[in-house]
Amino acid sequence: GDERAIDETEFRIICRDGSTRWIGHVCQPVYGENGQFLGRRGSNRSVTKRKRAEQQLREKDAELEIVADTTPVMLTRLSRDLRYVFVNRACAEMFGRPREEIVGKHIVEIMGKEAFETIRPYVERVLQGEPVEYEVEIPYQGIARRFMHVAYVPERNDHGEVVGWIATIQDVTERKRIEEALRKSEERFRAVFESSSDCI
Repeated sequence: GDERAIDETEFRIICRDGSTRWIGHVCQPVYGENGQFLGRRGSNRSVTKRKRAEQQLREKDAELEIVADTTPVMLTRLSRDLRYVFVNRACAEMFGRPREEIVGKHIVEIMGKEAFETIRPYVERVLQGEPVEYEVEIPYQGIARRFMHVAYVPERNDHGEVVGWIATIQDVTERKRIEEALRKSEERFRAVFESSSDCI
């Protein structure tokens, strides 16, 4: 490599007591007054705390992913520019695609234009910082129309700006069909009852 480039590496050491420490090593060029290259100087610093924090964050993310993947509720996280940041297993299964084919894609690519137009008013509200809950029939691209119960929560950065949203989505199609069948049965019963009461 270029001996004048700044070289940064991190390595792990095992101490005598069996504990692990992480060291960050930086090696940089040294120049003389006339700009001539004199050699390289290295310095070490402990990066153990940062490495431990990163490991704990990875473990928490893994735990959250397990929880998210074991729930039958569909969970998604989307960015302000309408791209999927995360989808759980239930959501990937509904779309019939592996997660890797969904994450990073624009919502229209996955749901379809007609489906997105159906939910657009709710998306606009959550991106203005408003939690939103609704139930609507969504004409998904490549999937039969489904009634969904949806809740959106805005996601904010450290400055309080909305950077996206988290959605929980439940398929309530069967419940809606049962409700509709009951409503029709009730209407038929009422019509029969009312016509028979005319004869009394």
